[in-house]
Amino acid sequence: MKFVASESQSNRLIHSARQAIVGRVDLPRRLRSPVATSLPVLLLLSGCSMIFVDPAPKNYQYLNRFNCTTSYAAPVVATIFALTNIGSVAYVAGQDNTGNQSANRASAITLGVAVAATWAGSAFYGYRSVSECNEAKEEQNGAELSLYRAPFRLSPPAR
Repeated sequence: MKFVASESQSNRLIHSARQAIVGRVDLPRRLRSPVATSLPVLLLLSGCSMIFVDPAPKNYQYLNRFNCTTSYAAPVVATIFALTNIGSVAYVAGQDNTGNQSANRASAITLGVAVAATWAGSAFYGYRSVSECNEAKEEQNGAELSLYRAPFRLSPPAR
């Protein structure tokens, strides 16, 4: 059995989805549709670490020099955003169900969990990539230092 929604039902569904995504922001009519359709896509594809962190190349052992991100700034920002979204979800989940707002509340919780998961994934990727970069840089620096070490070691003076 197929479910066929009438035009008014589909319009109400679209309207409630837009309200859940955009919230109660009073946007001009011509901006509502692009914001409502592009915001979830941008949120799912974004993340500070996924955008700003460059991991170490896979073949860094064979390279003389390479660039990768050594700063934890982007993963920390992604962690803060994930925690903020988790806090928002907890706040919304703790609110009373009153009338028509329970559907909006459920969609807000679902969207909040999805966004928090995106930021948490971004933070995990950032922490892992920066750690691997730092290890690769240390390994490369250790190899460079071994080229310049003296061929013998001096023993400490006898007592």
